[in-house]
Amino acid sequence: MSGEEERLLHLLRLIHLLGFCFFTLLLVHTIKEVIEIMSKDKNKESLQEKYYVGTIGIFGGFFSAVLAYIAHFFNFIPFGPGIILQTLPAYGTTHWMRGPSGHLLAILLISFLSIAAAYVYYLLLRRMNTAWVGLWFGFALWVIIFLGFNQLIPGIKTVRELGWNTNIALVCIFLFYGLFVGYSISYQYQQLHEQEEA
Repeated sequence: MSGEEERLLHLLRLIHLLGFCFFTLLLVHTIKEVIEIMSKDKNKESLQEKYYVGTIGIFGGFFSAVLAYIAHFFNFIPFGPGIILQTLPAYGTTHWMRGPSGHLLAILLISFLSIAAAYVYYLLLRRMNTAWVGLWFGFALWVIIFLGFNQLIPGIKTVRELGWNTNIALVCIFLFYGLFVGYSISYQYQQLHEQEEA
């Protein structure tokens, strides 16, 4: 490879990285706007509660994605969190996305995408203060992703092709996520409303 081709390749990688950074900033800005819109909601629920839901979503997504990376590292599952980057057009041309840097970037992306799942739980299931609801929420997310959307991400085999060990490991990660997010949000909701009633 000549020097000019290498510079062009580095420039292309830089453009892809800047595009991804722009996408991430756009996602953060959109989440901020959603929180502001929700704070103007007619309900008298506090803004603090909504920030708490976002924080729980970020940490739940982060911990679950790190667990998925650890499971991948120890060969419990054949792919790590970086598999979601395969949907990006730059994935085939950038080598670093297939390594640990790509997994780290995917962990951060999953953390921010997890905010949406936390708000779905908050809107639909926050009043149910039991661990079972959180576990079912995590299982439902696994079903949606691996039975519904697995065709959208190249590289993910069907549930049948993944095998028992992989599916059990993935279901456990999603159950952990659902339990963490669900029980944390429900508990906080119950605590805040008990304080308001007192």
